[in-house]
Amino acid sequence: MNVETVEIDKRIYEMGVKYFGMLSHKNHTITDGRYFINVTDKKYDFVVLDVITREIVPAQLMTLESFRRCAELLNPGDITLIQHEGDLISR
Repeated sequence: MNVETVEIDKRIYEMGVKYFGMLSHKNHTITDGRYFINVTDKKYDFVVLDVITREIVPAQLMTLESFRRCAELLNPGDITLIQHEGDLISR
């Protein structure tokens, strides 16, 4: 499986690898998620937005434009998941 991750804070990525068993891989980008989805030209089979934690909501990724852009990044018939404190919402 080819996985690509985006994290705005390098420390969060490093802590995930060190303490939570997240695999370190070459396809990782440190940048704002909204910026990333707007500049990438890649296509994906699956997009997961795991960006909402408790009261912290990244407004720049929770817009209709962002959701549409995520849909544009998908191969035909594939799906976007949004995770909100353990709940999953899918397209």
